[in-house]
Amino acid sequence: MKKKKPISKWKEQLPNTLTTINLTMGILAIFLLIGDFTVNTRRISCLLIFVGMVADALDGKVARALGVDSEMGKQLDSFADSITFGLAPMIILYSFKELQTHNVLFLAIIIYPLAGVYRLARYNLGDFSDFFLGLPITAAGSIVALYCLLLSFSINIFGNELAPFTALIIFILSGLMVSTVSVPRLGTKKKEVID
Repeated sequence: MKKKKPISKWKEQLPNTLTTINLTMGILAIFLLIGDFTVNTRRISCLLIFVGMVADALDGKVARALGVDSEMGKQLDSFADSITFGLAPMIILYSFKELQTHNVLFLAIIIYPLAGVYRLARYNLGDFSDFFLGLPITAAGSIVALYCLLLSFSINIFGNELAPFTALIIFILSGLMVSTVSVPRLGTKKKEVID
């Protein structure tokens, strides 16, 4: 019987490195917007969230492929996701001065990261290897980043008229994250039930 080759130290750290890249993208997206609400910084912040999304998609796959998935990696991933896909998209959204005066949207912007963190905590406490319970925060955050990117091209046309529609989108995404809807993982096959 062949012995398994030991995994080198750098391979063990590769998934966590990808998670750290994800987190870094979220932090950069936030810092770019501090005091600089220009169209270009908004667009760059949105693109950084998309880079974070790619890193997030890879970290778990790499960990499972190398057989180095761990509880530490799971927790680190959730902390990274809460910043990159929870907080950063709301800061980008709030950076549109045309939307800042709408009270319902302001409420939605506060509720969204709370819903995202709750969903991540629930995920960490359960065993969801074949499916997600509720919309993953990565998907929700990426949708918001895409919406903000589109908004950067159209806000001058619509102004604050888009605020109620934007609030509705954020409330729906928040509700989907905390819901008990089963969302299948990409690349996993459904288990057959044998009676």
